[in-house]
Amino acid sequence: MNSSVTTRPHHPSPSAEMDVVPRTKRACWRERLVEAEAGYRIGLRSASSLFAYLFGAGVVGITGIVLGFAPQEWLMLSCCVAAVMASELLLAAIRNLAAPLRKLDPTAAHNALRLATAASLTVTLAACHVALWITAGHIGVLFD
Repeated sequence: MNSSVTTRPHHPSPSAEMDVVPRTKRACWRERLVEAEAGYRIGLRSASSLFAYLFGAGVVGITGIVLGFAPQEWLMLSCCVAAVMASELLLAAIRNLAAPLRKLDPTAAHNALRLATAASLTVTLAACHVALWITAGHIGVLFD
């Protein structure tokens, strides 16, 4: 062997240290919150329509403050906003799942996207109907 070769002390890389140190497992509820936050982040980055719905929810919220919505009306509106957001996030998830399917079966992928879009539009139209119904009732009282 060559005695002129010197060895350096081994300094593990950060990823190697991470493998050695055991990670503590998060509680199920906390892991679910982390996954939900990541899903919202991905959804907001990939689906620009979510910003439009959030803007619309803000307009309805300000209108509700000005017109003095009752607690039950706020509950109905918050359920509508949650339903629209959930349907749009599911639509974004189906779009992501259908993307690789387009090469294998374009008709099935296209039909899945049509169904998901129809479901999302149905929820959105129902939510708009509820919001307009509540708002129109308050505006009607102003002009009586």
